[in-house]
Amino acid sequence: LNVEWLGHPSNGPSDNALQARNLRALIQRMDADVYTFQEIADTTLFADSVTAKLPEYRYVISPFVSNAGDNDPFAQRVVFLYKAAT
Repeated sequence: LNVEWLGHPSNGPSDNALQARNLRALIQRMDADVYTFQEIADTTLFADSVTAKLPEYRYVISPFVSNAGDNDPFAQRVVFLYKAAT
């Protein structure tokens, strides 16, 4: 799923908190065992606002980035989210 610059201060949707809540609601509605998300720009926002409220899931953040350099704090990353019990 492309989440369009999740958490980036100047790209993507302007309301990062709303974007994170909507993503969490989507995950809950779909109730899938595995997800792949692209364009995660703020991994802390993803961890604190999305997965921290979904205790049945674990995640892995790709160390590779796109659309930026390795040292860019808002470089886009891919995140794999999965149910721990599955």
